[in-house]
Amino acid sequence: MNNQLVEFLPGIFYVYEFNGEIFELIHWNKNHETTTGYSAKELKHKNVFDFFYAEDYSTIEDGLGEIIQTGAVKQVFANLKLKDGNTLPFLFEGHAFYSGETLFFMGVGIDMTEYFNAKKKLAQTKIKINSIKINLQKKERELLAFALDKTRETKIESELKNRIKKLALKKPTEISKALIEFEKELNSQPKENQSWEVFKNRFIEVHNNFFKQLQKAHPNLTNAELRICAYLKMKMSTDHISSILNITKDGVKKSRYRLRKKLNLLRNESLNDYVNRF
Repeated sequence: MNNQLVEFLPGIFYVYEFNGEIFELIHWNKNHETTTGYSAKELKHKNVFDFFYAEDYSTIEDGLGEIIQTGAVKQVFANLKLKDGNTLPFLFEGHAFYSGETLFFMGVGIDMTEYFNAKKKLAQTKIKINSIKINLQKKERELLAFALDKTRETKIESELKNRIKKLALKKPTEISKALIEFEKELNSQPKENQSWEVFKNRFIEVHNNFFKQLQKAHPNLTNAELRICAYLKMKMSTDHISSILNITKDGVKKSRYRLRKKLNLLRNESLNDYVNRF
């Protein structure tokens, strides 16, 4: 046997001899000593089962049975027991041969620690990705809820203004003036801009590159047009956009038409589909 070739092999190399009762180790490479922690003297004539704990015995027995019956065992996963009692996950492969009437088998074992560590990291990464997806979905629901709340808020505000106007006609002069002043204060509050800023910040948490990419492709878009694009990205209907912006449905349609022209869309191109690319 070419010892130089054996030493070049990856993992641990072994040759076992069947003495009629057990398989005994008779040849190995240096990696076998380094990996298991046994000296050459300690390894000689070790039983194959000396390198495993009881929970893996049946796996090894099945592998040995396959070697005896078919001449080879393709792959066997088991934990290699080291001299210090620790274990390493290994993938083993063996092939049988005869010398005279004596049965031998030789094979290699590959340390699978890095493989299992990589598999574990991949599983953790998948869990992390799923967690991120769930978090994004949650934020998207919150974003939609916020937008719908703004719709309700706009409707309530509009109704309140109408009630104030009607009430002002029925009350004495002082009260009427006070109510009219209250309406003026209500109109002067920068709620719309504040609501948009809050919405915009939440939107960026979910679609962090949307505005950057859209403005890079179309630097001439106004803030109002970017706002409509954000609503379209969320697949909001004309009704919702109309309520949030407190404009008519026709006003929304006109805004969409102007937006299409700025984006240079063809007649058969969908505005919603185009916005969703960003």
